[in-house]
Amino acid sequence: MKSLLLVFISFVFLYGSFIDRAVDIAKSKLGSPYRYGKSGENSFDCSGFVYYVYHKRLGFYLPRTAYDMSNMSEDKIFEKDALKRGDLLFFDTRDRGYVNHVGIYLGNKRFIHASSGKAYQVTISPLDRGFYRDRFLWGIRLERSSKFHQ
Repeated sequence: MKSLLLVFISFVFLYGSFIDRAVDIAKSKLGSPYRYGKSGENSFDCSGFVYYVYHKRLGFYLPRTAYDMSNMSEDKIFEKDALKRGDLLFFDTRDRGYVNHVGIYLGNKRFIHASSGKAYQVTISPLDRGFYRDRFLWGIRLERSSKFHQ
């Protein structure tokens, strides 16, 4: 029982620090300009930004587009209150019935993303009000020990 508890605590610690690292990397790019088709180091489109944080910097396998990322997992999170820091968030920003935008949940109903809107840069936006409130579709959680990790 003691060893099982130790494994659980280790997982929580490692996963927590992994997510902290992802959020730190993402925040370090605040203000970087939006550029369609770019995935870093100094400019990004929305999926390129998430790809940069999780794939290029942390070694997770991710597809390159928001649409493909949104279909990586069947375990979708539809309730905003169930989201956790580090989850990927997917949006339909053009009201066309499919995913075309992705960001990273920061907690406290805020997310970081490369915006092609007014900000036209990596920025932090509210999830519960403004433009993105009614455009949120679902989130997914990347597990450190999942099939996504290389």
